[in-house]
Amino acid sequence: MRKYITGILTALMVVSIGSTSLTAEAAAWHAGTPKALRGSWSWYAAQKVDPGWDTFHISAHKMVSQGRGNPRMGYHKLRYRSLGHGKYQIRAYERAIQPNAPKARWVTETFVKRHGRLKRTGYTPRYYHGSLQSVAKRLHLR
Repeated sequence: MRKYITGILTALMVVSIGSTSLTAEAAAWHAGTPKALRGSWSWYAAQKVDPGWDTFHISAHKMVSQGRGNPRMGYHKLRYRSLGHGKYQIRAYERAIQPNAPKARWVTETFVKRHGRLKRTGYTPRYYHGSLQSVAKRLHLR
């Protein structure tokens, strides 16, 4: 009788462990940046009152951004994962390249590349591929 009860308990334990579902991560983190995002990205708004611009230079293992009125920021120790078609999440150590700028910190941003344009997390304009001068010329702003 004792062997019978032990056998039933063992069988129930095997079935209960085997039936539990394990959730997996949707995507793994990779070192560097995705090839789809590499290059120079810029936006330029020619407003008479407050013109604005911002640039991103993304290479295989580092990223640099600079906007009007903001310090030049360098991103190091880049890691990324894919969140779907053309959507990437990048985690990096952000540090100002210029003195008297904000302290270094870890940041995570989401980039979406659609129709040859790049969009960052939050409400930002779409970035065009190319330098600031070429984007302004293409948009007939200069």
